[in-house]
Amino acid sequence: MRVARLAAVLGLTTGLCSCGSTTPTAGSPPPPNAPAPAARQVAPAPATSAAAEPAPVGQEAGKSKPDVPPPGSSPGRLMQAHFTDALLIRRAVIAGTPEQAASPAEALAKAANLDALPAGWRPFVERMQQIARRITDSTSASQAAAATADLGVACGDCHRQRGGPKASTEPPPAEGTALADRMQRHVWATERLWEGLTVPSSEAWTKGANALSTTPFPAELLKQGGVHSRSAAGDFARLVGKAPTKKKVEERAALYAELLVTCGGCHRAINEAGTK
Repeated sequence: MRVARLAAVLGLTTGLCSCGSTTPTAGSPPPPNAPAPAARQVAPAPATSAAAEPAPVGQEAGKSKPDVPPPGSSPGRLMQAHFTDALLIRRAVIAGTPEQAASPAEALAKAANLDALPAGWRPFVERMQQIARRITDSTSASQAAAATADLGVACGDCHRQRGGPKASTEPPPAEGTALADRMQRHVWATERLWEGLTVPSSEAWTKGANALSTTPFPAELLKQGGVHSRSAAGDFARLVGKAPTKKKVEERAALYAELLVTCGGCHRAINEAGTK
């Protein structure tokens, strides 16, 4: 029952969600089924905020399909697909099911229509595709997590040079004591860390790190997952304590990868405990 409640808290039944919303924020890619925008050969203006999605914990993580744009799609439509595929990859790793990241990673690695991209975009997309192949070839959660973090850095490098989203201005959820309060706050905070890599934004990274360090795991959740969850919680506390000190993007990516592995291990233990 508590596992089901946790899944509901994190919006697992809503598909691709934004943190605190089921629709992307201004300037983010349109929903996967929206009509493709008209082709443009210029880089888009930076968005007003970055879309942020909750990290799933339950078995819903692998049920969404990769986004494969049709031939002749516009640059905007291609970026929409890359956004969706990166989201699915991250959801799978955080959920403790890195094997489910293989399908969206393969879709990203095989994305076509690169000739339609504006000048200067293609090297960044090709780098993303190389990283996506590392995810499809991963044989462990740590390998998949490291590649996912590197994917975020690659996105950030492109955004820094070519324009992209800005960090979300959404305030953190209230710091309550209930399961829903704690986990929604963790979702919000981990999204700020992701923005720290992908926007990139030091301010977002710091906000996420500070929120995580002041929001402990609910005792009932750790009890549900047993010794594995309690061990992961200790690792998590150690990592978030280091997060504010990481100033270089490479250091942040390495720490983010460790957090993904820790979150995934805890979530997997909770889910397995819930099926017994």
